[in-house]
Amino acid sequence: MCKEARRLRLAGWVRNCADGSVEAVAAGDEESLRRVAQWAQRGPLGSRVDEVRTRAATDTEATDLDDPFQQRMSV
Repeated sequence: MCKEARRLRLAGWVRNCADGSVEAVAAGDEESLRRVAQWAQRGPLGSRVDEVRTRAATDTEATDLDDPFQQRMSV
């Protein structure tokens, strides 16, 4: 996801969660956000994507974004 988000010039981050899910927060223009969400529906080669949920970031999430897009430590 980092590679795709950086290609789309998005700010934000992604991390793996202990339950096997992946959490990401991204900011950028609407078209780039739509494209990264479409990419997430497929995921990287060899992955299995069961569900993708999107929502607007909270004010707190929106102020804590990395530029360029970064992979954070798993939680």
